[in-house]
Amino acid sequence: SFSGGDISFGDDSLVLSDSFSFFDGNGGDGGDISLGGGDICFGDYSGVYSVSYSFFVLFGGVDLNSLVVGDIFFWNCGYGGDISLSGGDISFGDNSGVYSESFSIFGNGGDGGDISLCGGDIFFGDDSRVYSVSYSFFDGNAGNGGQISLSGGDISFGDNSGVYSFSYSDSGNAANGGEISLIARDGDII
Repeated sequence: SFSGGDISFGDDSLVLSDSFSFFDGNGGDGGDISLGGGDICFGDYSGVYSVSYSFFVLFGGVDLNSLVVGDIFFWNCGYGGDISLSGGDISFGDNSGVYSESFSIFGNGGDGGDISLCGGDIFFGDDSRVYSVSYSFFDGNAGNGGQISLSGGDISFGDNSGVYSFSYSDSGNAANGGEISLIARDGDII
C-alpha cells in the first residue's frame, strides 16, 4: 500500500483558491482543494481557504440611502469550493482554520462548499474555526452553508474555537445551514 509523506505549513501560511471581484462584476467559484498524505500540520495564523467574493466599495462621501441599488449595480458571487483533508493526524495552530465561503456585497451569495477532514487525531488551537458560509450584505439573497464532516480518533478544539455552517443575508433571504458531523472513531471530542 502507498503511504503519503507529511505536509507541513509554518506560521502565517495559506492554501488559497479564490475568485475576487472588486468594484465591478460577478465573482466566480472558489476552486476545490484537496490535501492528502501523512500528517498534515498548519502553524499559527494559517489555513485552507476556498472563497468567492464580490465587493462594491464606495470611496468618498457617497450616501447609500440615495442610491437605487437595482438600477446601478447588482453583482453576484459564485460558490465556495469543496475542501478535503485526509491523512494521519491533522493539526491547526492558534487562529487558524478551514474556510469555504461565498461573500457578496450588493448581490446574491452562492453556496459555501463542503468540508471534510478525515484522519487520525484532529486538533485545533485556540481561536480556530472550521466554517462553510454564504453571506449577502445590503441587497440580495444568501445561498446554503455547506456540509461539514470531521472524522478522526480524538477531535480537540482549543478555547474560542468552533465549527459553523450558516447562511446570512441582512436584507434578502437566507437559505439553510449545512449538516455538521463530528465523529471520534475511537476517542473523544474535546
